Amino acid sequence: MTRNLTNAPLSLLCLLWACDSGGLVSHRDSPSPAPQPPQPPAALEVSCLPRAVAPGVAVIGTVSAQDASGKAAVGYTGTVHFASTDAAAVLPPVTVTWRTAGIQAVTLTDFANSLTVSWAVTVTSAEKPLYVANRFNDGINKMGVTVYAYAPEASCADAVVPTAIIAGSNTGLDAPSGIAVDAAGQLYVSNYDLQGSITVYAAGATGNVTPITTIAGSNTAFGGPFFIAFDAAGATGDVAPTTTIAGSNTRLNGPKGIALDAAGQLFVANLNSETITVYAPDAAGNAAPTAMIAGIDTKLSNPYAIAF
Repeated sequence: MTRNLTNAPLSLLCLLWACDSGGLVSHRDSPSPAPQPPQPPAALEVSCLPRAVAPGVAVIGTVSAQDASGKAAVGYTGTVHFASTDAAAVLPPVTVTWRTAGIQAVTLTDFANSLTVSWAVTVTSAEKPLYVANRFNDGINKMGVTVYAYAPEASCADAVVPTAIIAGSNTGLDAPSGIAVDAAGQLYVSNYDLQGSITVYAAGATGNVTPITTIAGSNTAFGGPFFIAFDAAGATGDVAPTTTIAGSNTRLNGPKGIALDAAGQLFVANLNSETITVYAPDAAGNAAPTAMIAGIDTKLSNPYAIAF
């Protein structure tokens, strides 16, 4: 497949203003610099593509021609051919979509100018969507959950758009703070309102959707939940917790982030004491931590979120 690529020349005019002795405004054009002849293209550059992506995700990148100094090749017009190591890939003119797992590449070639460049990407189903809880309205964007299929390189951070947005009055979201996804792709969101709730959404949910279940009520013992992590599943409604860890022995002090390791141990980030406390898989009640990360050498500073 081919695509025409053109870098248009730029022209600059410097206009200088001055006042004469009579107070009248006059102007003059400064001498224009001598036009520079177009430089031949020396290289093609690809940017804004991810280094890892799930199969079937359409991505948008940028290709440009550069001269020998690394600047845009002014006046360049060429034909760029696209090819991929993935025989099932969908190639430009609009997007690139890899469909075969493994390390794949897209190669761009301008045969007339003997220019070529490649971009390698790891295509893997292990690359999961990124879910972000947006806690408040900012005057432009709504409070809610945004979902991204991939993250481009940092220089192109503003080039990615969400693949889904969960927001609106039907969602039950209220200051969403924590977020987790179960093995079935269901989305759990902790809402830090006056008492708190956890709202659950079907896999692939988007828009002003109603949660498939909500955990809320006085029996839950919620007190403005921030972060969440998975253990057992299936709770719904105004249910009592299966286990509560609380009391002076726990050394909990402003707990915020939580996470479970592969062995089922519970790790808690404590904001106030600047510590990480660890509890046995069966810990309950006023249980002492089995391990801690604490002290000046840890470099902990207001720990808030934690993950494995």
